[in-house]
Amino acid sequence: MHEVVYTENIDMGMIGYYEFDGLLPGTYTVTETLLTGYWATTQLSATIIIYPFPYGPVSKRLDFGNLVPSADPEVNFVLQSGWNMWSTPIIVEGLTASSLLQNVGQSGVLVMKIDKASNSLLTYVAGDDPMFDFPIVVGEGYYLWVSGETVFQLEGFMPGPRTESLTDGWNFIGHDGLRPLTASKLLAKVQGAQALLVMGYNPHTGNLDTFVVGDDPMYDFEVTPGRAYFIWVSGAGTITY
Repeated sequence: MHEVVYTENIDMGMIGYYEFDGLLPGTYTVTETLLTGYWATTQLSATIIIYPFPYGPVSKRLDFGNLVPSADPEVNFVLQSGWNMWSTPIIVEGLTASSLLQNVGQSGVLVMKIDKASNSLLTYVAGDDPMFDFPIVVGEGYYLWVSGETVFQLEGFMPGPRTESLTDGWNFIGHDGLRPLTASKLLAKVQGAQALLVMGYNPHTGNLDTFVVGDDPMYDFEVTPGRAYFIWVSGAGTITY
């Protein structure tokens, strides 16, 4: 195993990625050094596996992000081209689907949410009539479509401790803390019903990460602020943040 150590002082006005060039086949460990006063919003250690095909050196990219805790944090978001399962971990006063797309910029195409009350999807497309606009709420998950890879920022304030209702079956939620946690710990926050599994899209692998109660710890993936996750509960319950 090869050891690759990368240390960087991250400017809060920027967010970006590590890119390693000229990697030969093998297994590499990438470790980020977290500076004092920063919170990790992505894992601090990651493994890169370069298989012996194609032949020749290859490049590998890893997105990263860190936050300085403050009363009114500015949060950076990285969106992949196409669909994103997104949520906001902070309260942004007056934030709606239309103003979210304005913050995203020219690549922001549409925002979609699941309205369980009407058992339908609500969609706002950039430039739509205001009658189709809807508020963006902390703790809820959204589908966000962008035409290209995008970085944008939102500034707001941290929500206080709160309890949200969950309905029987699938719920599309966001993690509203600035610190990541594991899928098993997210399930443990559910009360009044049995939380069976949590599932989320991993943009680094292009796969859906799934953790089921009782699974081997090797499947216990990291739940990251700024992304949205499906959680399955057997009956009506609550989740406490």
